[in-house]
Amino acid sequence: MAERQAGGQQPARLRPMQFLVFALVGAVGTLAHYAVLLTLVECFRQPAVMATACGALVGALLNFVLNHRLTFASQEKYRRTILRFMLIAALSLVLNALLLQLLLHWTGWDYRIAQLIVTLLVLVLNYVLSALWAFAAPR
Repeated sequence: MAERQAGGQQPARLRPMQFLVFALVGAVGTLAHYAVLLTLVECFRQPAVMATACGALVGALLNFVLNHRLTFASQEKYRRTILRFMLIAALSLVLNALLLQLLLHWTGWDYRIAQLIVTLLVLVLNYVLSALWAFAAPR
């Protein structure tokens, strides 16, 4: 059984059910991301890489609020967790855009298929960093 930290909080660790909630919350953020992406590309004829960066920012803000409240039920102040979460989001945004660009360049696939693959890869990285760092209780 995991030892509890001061204040009754358990130490940060990876939990399968928490990952499931994280993924569901991420799906909501991803829908927002894709809505922005598709709107910018299809309606406004913007480049896919720029559009995905804008969509990722919208999705990240929505994900922060939902993860803070639902996934991790964080007792930490927003100002402490948002900085960490947004650093992860910034890393994810860069990784997302880079991987999308590479997949589009190397494969010639439709941007929507490439974006799906990139999203799955970034999801796992985001959960690990969020659970073990962004929303982890201070030691």
